[in-house]
Amino acid sequence: MAKEMTKEEIANLIDRHLQGLDGTYEWDDFESIPFKDAELEAIRRECLEIERQYPPANPYASFSHAQVAELRRVAAELRKPKGDTE
Repeated sequence: MAKEMTKEEIANLIDRHLQGLDGTYEWDDFESIPFKDAELEAIRRECLEIERQYPPANPYASFSHAQVAELRRVAAELRKPKGDTE
C-alpha cells in the first residue's frame, strides 16, 4: 500500500527521527512503504541509501555524523521553495 506525504511532512519526519521524537513505527513505515509519487519515492530511496552508505561506527549509536549531516541536507532541500537553486 503506497502512502502520500508532502515534502514538508517528510522534512519534519526527518527532523523528528534525528531527534528521536518520531513515532514507534513512523520511520520504519517511511522506509518500507513506497510512494506513488516518483519524486517522493526518490527521496525515500535517497534516505535509505544514506543510512546504508554511512552506518554508525559505534554499534550503540543511532546515527553516524555523516548520516545526520546528509539527512539534514535532504530535509533542508525539501523545504527550499521551488526554483530556489542556491
